[in-house]
Amino acid sequence: MINKPIRYFIFICLILGVSGFTQNASQRDPSVSRAEGYFVYSGLAPFNFFSVSLWDTYKGIKLNKAPSRDEPELGSEERNKSEQVVNGEKKQSQTPKKLAGASQQPLEIVYTRVPRTHGQHKVKLKNGKGYVLESPDIWDMLPDSRVKFSGFNAPGQLVHRKADGTENILYDCFAEKSPCVPLDPSISLDGKRVLFSVYRGLKLRNGWWEGSTLPNKLLSKPTGAQLYVADLKTGEVKSLAHKVGNFDVSPIWLPNGQIMFASTRSVLYRPWLNGITPRGKEPQLYIADSDGTNARNISPHELATAMHPYLMSNGRVAYSSLWMSHNLAYIGTNGGVNWPTTIDNMWVVMDTDREGGDMAALLGGHRASIKGAGGRTKTMKALHFLGQRENNDVCVDNYYRANNLGLGDVFCWTPEASGVEGRLPNFLPRNIYSVATWSKSNDEPSWKVKGIYQGKIGYPEGINDNPVSYTHLTLPTIYSV
Repeated sequence: MINKPIRYFIFICLILGVSGFTQNASQRDPSVSRAEGYFVYSGLAPFNFFSVSLWDTYKGIKLNKAPSRDEPELGSEERNKSEQVVNGEKKQSQTPKKLAGASQQPLEIVYTRVPRTHGQHKVKLKNGKGYVLESPDIWDMLPDSRVKFSGFNAPGQLVHRKADGTENILYDCFAEKSPCVPLDPSISLDGKRVLFSVYRGLKLRNGWWEGSTLPNKLLSKPTGAQLYVADLKTGEVKSLAHKVGNFDVSPIWLPNGQIMFASTRSVLYRPWLNGITPRGKEPQLYIADSDGTNARNISPHELATAMHPYLMSNGRVAYSSLWMSHNLAYIGTNGGVNWPTTIDNMWVVMDTDREGGDMAALLGGHRASIKGAGGRTKTMKALHFLGQRENNDVCVDNYYRANNLGLGDVFCWTPEASGVEGRLPNFLPRNIYSVATWSKSNDEPSWKVKGIYQGKIGYPEGINDNPVSYTHLTLPTIYSV
């Protein structure tokens, strides 16, 4: 090692979002070396959750007084001004407004930060020759659809950053005997507490690529993940009911005071199909009391992973599902015969009521492509990490698994009537649009403009006055459009 100043990646996430840089060494994006110090997981600011009007809305949902899902409240005049991709009409594109640290709109956030691999590092190539890495952070890892429980940078801290810029560390894995990372923070609907999960492993391991041991430190030999709740005023942290060895992750609060989260406690494995070998236990969705007791599985119908639920404004829950049914695994052959496609890209957005009933596909069930007004075709890959705009449009990250740290495109759309994914012939929602037409989800570097990589985006979330925030690959900052 030549030089290793302490830097961090920051994951700003209240419901959940992620950011990062392209990971595949054959497709490295050199622009990442310019980012100083942080990854950003973008998410919803706390004030959106505990505003009086929104809380009254959720109380109305609990009392069955909210608008039905068939009659969504739409802010048509507040419609996103990014490119409309279904009707082929290109709307005026707004210049992104930087939000993080901007004095005109301070954000109160809860985020996770993990060490960023920085400085110059000597490594040995597989041919035995020495080589100096100038930008080792391009091999850092963050969670995504394949890197679920380990294999990402560690240890981490959960931090509450107030609107005035002061910070309080809510959970510090640097003080733990074994490595861990606190992830998946979710603010309670009254804005007083944050629910999150701590992912644990036996040790840290070095990254590896093509025979070379890298300096990057990743969480290894996962042992479980447990839910915790922290009081944002006092900083007091309490653990929720947990069985050692289970992975309890991606929690959210429900309007009735209960919680929903994903867990491996059902000991589910994905189907053993031709060319598909189960790798480990798959999480399913559970509902429990606020202390984690009385947990019950609400997604026994799922054949593989169901995780990262998101409470929508109509009281229903959207979540990401790894579809292994209806021959979707073989929708592409990867050049073989009766051979599966890239399985960890087969994530779709599902929708359910708060008890796990009335399930329907919101996006991706038919794997349609989206063609923008500029002529580019965007294919659906891992549809994961959800958000919602103030006008009720749902947004989702669309990325290629494992190699891009959960970044690619961001799609937003107005949900159709209950049980309808989209209209014939492509089953796409009528008002689906791409947040940034210059971003792409392919497993390759981002677009270049005048020699500068434009980066990738992901992990969307709505903020006040209807912008959508997202995390930008090349600049560790929250933006809105």
